[in-house]
Amino acid sequence: MAHGDSRVVVRGGTILNKFRRFLERLSQEIEEDDLDGLKFLLQGLIPLGHLEKCSKPRDLFSRMIRQDLLGEDNLDYLEKLLTGVKRLDLVKRVRAYRQSESPAVELVCFSFGMQEADVNVQQNLVRSMNEFLGFDPSEIQLEGSEQVGVNWWNLNFKIPNRKEMVDNLRWAAIHKLPWLNHCGVKAVRIGNESKILLQPITRSLSLITPDCNHDDKNLDLILVVDCALSNPVLLQRLKTQLRYLINDIFDSFHLRLALISYQNHQRHPRPGMRSGDPQINKTALVQKFTDRRDAMKETIENLRRLGRPGGTRGLADGLALAVQLSEVGDDNDKCRRNAIKVCILLPILDQRKTLENFRCEHGHDVMKLCHQLTKNYVTLHTIGVPQPEPAYIPDPAHDLVTDFFTGISLKTGGKFFQIPDVKFIFEVARCIIGANISEEHLFGTAYDIIIEEIRKTEGGDVSLEDLNIKLQEGLNQRSFHVSRVLFNGQLAIGPATKLAKKFSLDEDFPSACETFQSALEKRRQSTRNIVAAPGTPSDVDMEEAQTTTSQFSLSTDCVITTEVSERILQRVVQRRFWPG
Repeated sequence: MAHGDSRVVVRGGTILNKFRRFLERLSQEIEEDDLDGLKFLLQGLIPLGHLEKCSKPRDLFSRMIRQDLLGEDNLDYLEKLLTGVKRLDLVKRVRAYRQSESPAVELVCFSFGMQEADVNVQQNLVRSMNEFLGFDPSEIQLEGSEQVGVNWWNLNFKIPNRKEMVDNLRWAAIHKLPWLNHCGVKAVRIGNESKILLQPITRSLSLITPDCNHDDKNLDLILVVDCALSNPVLLQRLKTQLRYLINDIFDSFHLRLALISYQNHQRHPRPGMRSGDPQINKTALVQKFTDRRDAMKETIENLRRLGRPGGTRGLADGLALAVQLSEVGDDNDKCRRNAIKVCILLPILDQRKTLENFRCEHGHDVMKLCHQLTKNYVTLHTIGVPQPEPAYIPDPAHDLVTDFFTGISLKTGGKFFQIPDVKFIFEVARCIIGANISEEHLFGTAYDIIIEEIRKTEGGDVSLEDLNIKLQEGLNQRSFHVSRVLFNGQLAIGPATKLAKKFSLDEDFPSACETFQSALEKRRQSTRNIVAAPGTPSDVDMEEAQTTTSQFSLSTDCVITTEVSERILQRVVQRRFWPG
């Protein structure tokens, strides 16, 4: 996955740990002049021949790490360098990172194949962690044991969260080092990361391992709809499109639909105002999963226009409900373990918006919610719905908001589509689902290709750029194909912009706001002399502007392109290797 012009690396078997994710995000902001300035300030500290080879920010950071000028606990010199090249905005990011502390302990789950919890197994494992990883036995605490399958037990330990030791444990598990096998360990899970298998999957293990064992016919579809509308006609047309979608896909899948609607926050309700109507009292509403066609249509028909003046958007409230639904459970209110899980977001794109409009007054964070959706094996796709506006002087912020939606979709391995008219929702959503299913088929093979490339490094670094090249080559060599969405016979979307990739790397909403504000200031400087331009045409004009031949379609049997492999790599990294 190439992010801008920089390189993300894997070291010690850890893909994008917290520190390297931070460096990758920082490198996105460093321009060519900044890089030249940093290299000038580092003369005398790094040999000139090595400096000349640092053509990208990521290369320079890697060289600084090798020269002991940069490290997770050694950021002072980086601050001084960024101050020296007048990038105070990046100094602010460094200081914010330093203030985010890691927990003192890490929870590790070891899985064993045995009939009952054995104290000898526990003691042997503790001794081995002391011998091979350097942990003091007194620092290793058994949290508990649980039987999770036939002849299958988990032992949960708390260990000190020391980066080098935890990285070495992860590396030992990925490379199946002998000491773990001698202890009888079959799988290791560190914190909230995905389980690393050390031994072949048995029948009992297959029952408890949260891997991608999807049944193509099981589809759990979550629709998240922005109902903060001022136009009742637009809502009716949107509902019609959703009914078309259900009619079209219902017989093709064992479908379950959940529908979430959200509106604007209301900061200042009138004193004494009460209503029994939940449409008035809540920012976001959820109709939980149903597999009945009539119930789905009724749910769609019950969508109401919830437009409110002022306040901020309830986007995060809607996504928070989607995260709750995505948590796999035994009850019917949660996603099924073996289902393809797709979330389609339908935000209304008016022409006057800033990112601050999506700040949640209830404490939800859009970026963290999207990350959690990915960890729950849900792919988020966004279809931007245009809302008619009169002509006006265009706000540069509008295009940046579309990059934001592209970024949060990309974070999950999904896509953003900006449609010219609401009448295309049905076609696009249907194509999205088909393309998503074809890509999920590749997940297991993609994981195998990636993990094999990591093992080849023998403790060295491998960039995600290189991983993406290997992934694309490996999938095409195996003759895998995917489905792609077309508009009038051409690919409907191209590669994500650099700004969208920046948003996909932002880990929280405040960071995304900083990214947005920085890009907005640059955009306004470049467009300061541009005069008025036509605005979005009226609803009727939009209908007439479309020709009868305009249509979205799904092309099957497409080769794996760089854009496709980037998104598949994003899913593997986020789901399996990205901590918590």
